[in-house]
Amino acid sequence: MSAYTSDPAETDDTPNITASGTRTRDGIVACPRDIPFGTKVEIDGEQYVCEDRMNARYNNHFDIWMEHKEDALEWGRQLLEVKILK
Repeated sequence: MSAYTSDPAETDDTPNITASGTRTRDGIVACPRDIPFGTKVEIDGEQYVCEDRMNARYNNHFDIWMEHKEDALEWGRQLLEVKILK
């Protein structure tokens, strides 16, 4: 588990648009490619919606979107359980 922002260094050439075509915002998460867009997940007691994608090399990793780089860096990498809610 990690966090990311819309910084172009962390994304593709459309940093404010998710892989599903929505705008980045609180409550979204980048998910492995085998989890469909729109799937709700619970991480550390918070609910998120899968609207972005991880790079294919990360087949079991989730990345929470955060507005501020400082917050994402503070979040860092964590080993947390992800509950698929549908």
